[in-house]
Amino acid sequence: MRTVTSEASVGITETCTPGPGFRAATKQRYSDFIVNEVRLSGEPVHLASLPAAVAQKAAEEEELPPPAEAVEELAELLGEGPAAAVLRLDTHERDAARARVEARAWKRQKGGGRGGGSELLRDGVLLSRDDDKVHRKAVHEWIKRHLPRLTSTTEEDADGGKCVRAGSHRYLEFTLYKENRDTLHAILQLAQSLHVSQNLFTFAGTKDRRAVTAQRVSAFRLPASKIEQLMARKPFGDSLVASDCTNVQAALEGLRTHGFPNYFGLQRFGANVDAATHEVGAALLRADYPQALRQLDEGDAVAALRLLPRRPSVARQLLEGLRDSGSSNVLAALSRLPKNLRSMYLHALQSWVWNHAASERLRRYGCEAAPHVVTAEEAAARTYSIEDVVLPLPGTKVVMPQNELAEVYTELLARQRLEPASFHHKVKEMVMPGAYRRLVQRPRDLSWQYFRYTDPRVPLARTDLARLRGDPEPQGVADGPRLAVVLRFTLPPSTYATMLLRELTKQSTDLTHQLELNQPHVAPTSAEHAKEE
Repeated sequence: MRTVTSEASVGITETCTPGPGFRAATKQRYSDFIVNEVRLSGEPVHLASLPAAVAQKAAEEEELPPPAEAVEELAELLGEGPAAAVLRLDTHERDAARARVEARAWKRQKGGGRGGGSELLRDGVLLSRDDDKVHRKAVHEWIKRHLPRLTSTTEEDADGGKCVRAGSHRYLEFTLYKENRDTLHAILQLAQSLHVSQNLFTFAGTKDRRAVTAQRVSAFRLPASKIEQLMARKPFGDSLVASDCTNVQAALEGLRTHGFPNYFGLQRFGANVDAATHEVGAALLRADYPQALRQLDEGDAVAALRLLPRRPSVARQLLEGLRDSGSSNVLAALSRLPKNLRSMYLHALQSWVWNHAASERLRRYGCEAAPHVVTAEEAAARTYSIEDVVLPLPGTKVVMPQNELAEVYTELLARQRLEPASFHHKVKEMVMPGAYRRLVQRPRDLSWQYFRYTDPRVPLARTDLARLRGDPEPQGVADGPRLAVVLRFTLPPSTYATMLLRELTKQSTDLTHQLELNQPHVAPTSAEHAKEE
């Protein structure tokens, strides 16, 4: 068994900013590390209301079916039969189990009126042909106004005619707020509580475990009522802390000016597990499944299952797969895991290659755009900056470097007994297309505030949950012996805040070092030469 504890072992070795850095404890309390996902519009994701308030609102809305006059209006638009079919869809959303029983006898409904008829489909009702655009618009507007749980679209039938389809929303989108919990574990627990597959859920990326995070999650064909019922029972999540940082002004200014290497952080490589995820990924790409099993150290799956708690976990799912499929069938065992997790091992291998290649590029040319990559004139005019430089994650759909870095990539793959052709895997789910990643990132909207305090247990920032509960903003102590820096910044997707903190402090982010720093007797109590912004 191997545990990844060293940054150097996964290629994290270089920095961009000058200076020695400074001693600082990060993530001393999980509530100090607050991560809010950013929407495409640039707006951060926040928890908007407490579960009880959402459930109460949903219950109030549940008691307000369309009024009688609205039902009559729909019957005039569609006819009695089609109108009843659409209204049954709303019943399905509010009482899915009862609606499924009724649907068995509801194969096709026809009736009078302008709509003429309807066909019950697995995912909704397809109304009869309607080539009147004004009439179709009236139907859409009625559904939007009176049945907000449903959606409607205009489709073409086999003869090219127009039809209105009414049905449930294909995706339910909600904010997942978690504290001190891994994203995949939170999704797994959510799926098991709802009695659905975890593969229904998609999200932009896993967020740190030891943190307070808010991110958007979409669920395929999951009725909102199921989430509302769950929220009425109990909220999900523990809590995550951000660092108790002691900063130096020069380091902050240097970060703002130079940025930091866009490494994949140690979280990517399973710093807290017994097998290096990138080595498992390499074995899978080689189709060396026995070696993958040895890396996972499955041992006696049945005996191991007895030792695990009953609560949902990745380890339990994998061991159940090994027990049921046999220790030689790793593919069947992996199929028990969420799709996001199954691909984690392969992505970790790509990340390992990228980190090492990025470090070699930075060692050779520093945090500058290399002149031979562009024309001499462009280099002299600084037409391109280091932020324009990208390196590939190896895969089937990327162009690999044609310069001296090509040899670096070849050597890195060879160390894992791989070659570029390895990414054209015979198993479809293991075909990796690859991608391009910026070599250096600069944080947007970077700001900081110095905060003196006495009690290390006092929160340094207010979380969404604290705000909704009405808790006041944390207040510092003017002459407190401890000094923290509260950082606020925005990072692009798949960029690691831990790598930004590494650049600031020039300290390792590995678990052993962070545990040492977070001991009370070594926690920093001051920041020399710090000048408040």
